[in-house]
Amino acid sequence: MAPAQPPLPWLGGCACHAVRYLVTGPPVAIYACHCRDCQRSTGSAYVLVLRVPVAAFSVDWDSLTAIERVGDSGGRMLCHFCAECGTRIVNTRTDRDVVNLRAGTLDDPSFVEPSAHIWTSRALPGVVIPPAAYAHPEQPDDPDALTRAFREVPA
Repeated sequence: MAPAQPPLPWLGGCACHAVRYLVTGPPVAIYACHCRDCQRSTGSAYVLVLRVPVAAFSVDWDSLTAIERVGDSGGRMLCHFCAECGTRIVNTRTDRDVVNLRAGTLDDPSFVEPSAHIWTSRALPGVVIPPAAYAHPEQPDDPDALTRAFREVPA
């Protein structure tokens, strides 16, 4: 059972506090990504992501710098990070109405528990994928698979 989510809004930002953001609506998915890009950008085994509707995410976009990347799936994305300290905050794609928010940038990420794991074919040795979690070896072909997995988590 996932921890209870705190009341909205949620605040977060970068390591140097130059970037601050506000989340005003609940995520549509929470997942762990084990792709090489996420491993490289975090220096860790995977990244925890909250997929949030664009309309529920507020940030001064001018305070962020972006680079365009091609993900392991071949999809193009913009990776937005603090121009001062380099903390990656969020990834966006022009063909989606959500942002993929890095959970570790929340002021209080204690409730974040993924209901899904993607790119498990790239998971590092020793990483345990919970048996009850939705797991996919790469990027799911169905863009709504992560949302469905999140909705099916028992309350």
